[in-house]
This record gives sequence, C-alpha cells and structure tokens, in this order.
Amino acid sequence: MESDSNEEAWRLQRYLARAGCGSRRGCEAFILAGRVRINGRISQELGVKVRPGKDIVTLDGHVVSLAQQRYLAFHKPPRLLCSRKSTDQKRTIFDFLASQRVNTDALLYVGRLDFLSEGLLLLTTDGQWAQAITHPRHHLPRVYRVQIGVAWSDRMTQCCLQGIFDPELEVLLTASSVRNLGDRNHGSTHWVEIELLEGRNRQIRRMMKALDVPILRLIRVSLGPVHLGTLPMGATRPLAEMEIGALLTSAERGDGVKGNGFLPQA
Repeated sequence: MESDSNEEAWRLQRYLARAGCGSRRGCEAFILAGRVRINGRISQELGVKVRPGKDIVTLDGHVVSLAQQRYLAFHKPPRLLCSRKSTDQKRTIFDFLASQRVNTDALLYVGRLDFLSEGLLLLTTDGQWAQAITHPRHHLPRVYRVQIGVAWSDRMTQCCLQGIFDPELEVLLTASSVRNLGDRNHGSTHWVEIELLEGRNRQIRRMMKALDVPILRLIRVSLGPVHLGTLPMGATRPLAEMEIGALLTSAERGDGVKGNGFLPQA
C-alpha cells in the first residue's frame, strides 16, 4: 500500500484513485472532463500534483480526502445486480447493503457476479487496489461450486478441461480444474466444483449451457487467497491485512495462467 504521508505530493489522478473515486484511468477522465478542482480552481492537467492534508480537492463539488480505506468480503445473495443503478427495477448490491446499514459511500465492487449468482464478492474504497487486482496482466484463480440438475460425468469434466467453443464470444472456454462433488443430499441434484483462470463474461453458465446441464445454484467460494468460508449469506466482513496484501501479491505474481485477466461474471 502507498504512504498516506501529508508531506508527500501526489499526482492528482493517483490521489483521486487512492481516495476511492475510481480506477486511475477513470480518474484521469474526471480530470480531463473538468470535474475536478484544486483549491477552488478547475484542473484539467494530468501531471499536476496535490499535497494531501493541505490542498483541497473536489470532484463534482464534493471534497475528496484520503480517509482510511475499506476492504470487505461480501457474501452476495442471488437476485442482486452488481451495479450502482438498475435500469429495470432490479435490486442492486448497494441497495441491499444500505438496507443492512452498511456504509456504501465510495465502495467499488471488484469483479462481478451475475444477477442469479451468489457467493464471494470483494468491495473496497481503494480504486487503485481494485484496479491492480483486476488488471489484464494479472490472473487470479476463482473457484465456484455449481449445483446442477443432472449427474456429472467424466465426459463433462474432459470437455471443460479441454475447452468448449462459444460461438457468440468466438473463444474456447476452459476450466483449470473440475471436481465432481457428487450427490450431497441423496436427492436428484449434484454438485461440481470448477476453477477458472481466464475471465469471460458468464463463463460457467455458457459452458453448462453448451453441455446441456441445468444450473440450480452457482456460488463463488474463493477468489485467489480469499475464501468465502462460513460467512453468512448477505453478511460482510473486513478483509484481514494479510488478505489485502496477499491478493495484490497473488495478482502481481500471476498465480493463474494467461487469460484476459478480468474477473468475470460467473
């Protein structure tokens, strides 16, 4: 993590990102659009520097400060959008978190889970950290548990490991590992655990559709070194300092294989 020393002059886009206003590239766009002021004057110069604690920086009229950053693990319930706003009246994760009295100011989600998916989602006010975790150069393994309506076969495992061509994306969708968890409740449904190292939109759902396998539940149980564990559905917990650093180290080390790097919607 970077120093918060008030004596250090920071480039404006770095300051905005560190304050949780967005990714550094996004903050550059705010600057170029004339939305940022330093000590009351509009600044559209990307290289300009500010002194935390001395210069007053505003974005759209709101003071931006280097408050203590927040890093959270969230057990996302199904039927919530990973979005700040909904265009079709669907409830968002921020609507839900606000109803649970979680302060959502400046919170960003790191990667996504689609509307019906559930499980581990990371939230932070640290835009620079979020960008580092999701940067195309970095590859974090993500593990999902999938409840399906049919028995899982060795053939399905081989298809996922060898790759399934998706005609819409025009790419080969592959899993790095697949584990058949079988019938856990002596019923008609089965579970399979799938690890992804590449990031494609709704990748598991696309793979299961190609195999004609109905998905009943899709749960992300880990992201790099962070695990969902026993965190109750709908609950949040602060990430431990060790987890925050380990995520960044894991991403920068490239613990996965080459892919497009972005965290996908499952």
